[in-house]
Amino acid sequence: MRIIAGEARGRRLAAVRGREVRPTGDRVREALFSLLLARAGLPDPETTVVLDLYAGSGALGLEALSRGAVEAHFVEVDIAAAATVQENLDKCGFAGRGRVHRSSVSAFLARGAGGPAGCGLIFMDPPYAAAEGLIASLTTLALPLMAPDAVVVAEHHAKQQMPDAAGCLRLVHRRSWGDTAMSFYRPEAASNAW
Repeated sequence: MRIIAGEARGRRLAAVRGREVRPTGDRVREALFSLLLARAGLPDPETTVVLDLYAGSGALGLEALSRGAVEAHFVEVDIAAAATVQENLDKCGFAGRGRVHRSSVSAFLARGAGGPAGCGLIFMDPPYAAAEGLIASLTTLALPLMAPDAVVVAEHHAKQQMPDAAGCLRLVHRRSWGDTAMSFYRPEAASNAW
């Protein structure tokens, strides 16, 4: 696993050992960022604050930092995974632009206002076995955490059906690559701009 583009291009990332952690593959990450950059009206991954929920190794947030994101916040409950995110931040030279929050996503979202504000790009990639947690997290994602034109990218198994609406979010796009699918959500006020 490596950084695909930008400042840390080619840098190898440490991986988290175990069955529960399934990092987003290089090809899928490249396709995801190409899609985000190609869509007019979406937050630019190069100039936004990123929130990486269920961070695992932190590959998605690190890719955004490499491509110029202002800062990234990583939420991970597993102690080994959180340490791996910090190791990867240090290895890529992004320690000053990234912060690891060792917390469950549900506890982090329950705090709401205590987290970063104005996140333009939010990644949610739980283990496929915890799919119900993904929908619950989408539903409780607090507006204060999001920029008005935010994009929320929920990664899930291609066979999983995601809701058309979740809390203040509306499904605007879905894309699949093999067994991996990503559903793109936006706040209701920005949901027409895809």
